[in-house]
Amino acid sequence: MKRNAKLIYTFLLFCIANVAYTQKLTVGLTANFGMSAITTNYPSPNGIGQNEYTFSGTWGFLLEKKIGNNAYLGLEALAVQIKGKNTAENIKVDSSDPGLIVIDDRKSHWRSKYLALPLYYKCELQKIGFRIGIQPMLFLDNNTDTEGELEFTVVNDNGKILANYAIEYDGEIRNLQLNHFDIGPKIGIDYAVFKNFRLRIDYYYGLINIESDEFPWDGKNRQVTMGLSFLLNANKT
Repeated sequence: MKRNAKLIYTFLLFCIANVAYTQKLTVGLTANFGMSAITTNYPSPNGIGQNEYTFSGTWGFLLEKKIGNNAYLGLEALAVQIKGKNTAENIKVDSSDPGLIVIDDRKSHWRSKYLALPLYYKCELQKIGFRIGIQPMLFLDNNTDTEGELEFTVVNDNGKILANYAIEYDGEIRNLQLNHFDIGPKIGIDYAVFKNFRLRIDYYYGLINIESDEFPWDGKNRQVTMGLSFLLNANKT
């Protein structure tokens, strides 16, 4: 998968350079760092588990075409890393034995990689640009660290507890198969410090349930980042 991702990035770079040259587009590099989360709705008796934002980022290329006095259309090709921590308590695990009750308390740390192609419209007021658009993302890879405790309770037909014990567990899950596609709105603001240098803020709100069908809960991507864009040919467009 990593080799395929490198081939995809190289192909996109070639396409961007070719289109920019023929269409006289503004070309730039961009990098953002910030926080992300994978929100989940674990079916816990105590309510939805806690979702924590953790450090993440994006980097890639951008193309912009001026379509009016203060209006632009833009396309970016980004490598996106989404991270998140999830904690859930008292998750009841299905058991084939009616006399066995299994409760799971868990903490998970997700790390997912995507290829994103956000398309946006930008309105520029002096040095400030307001962006609104849509960001489709292709899933590439995932690693998940999980630790927790399984509590087993043995009961008789009358519900009387006969035995109770717990087992702790931890481990890493590589190449977890999530939904291969995500999409959602993306908004942002950028500020032109110089003609070829911008500061930027972005927020992405994923709409697709990224969990595979084997899990009985939903998970969705959220990401807020800050960074910069450097325009390679701002003086030529």
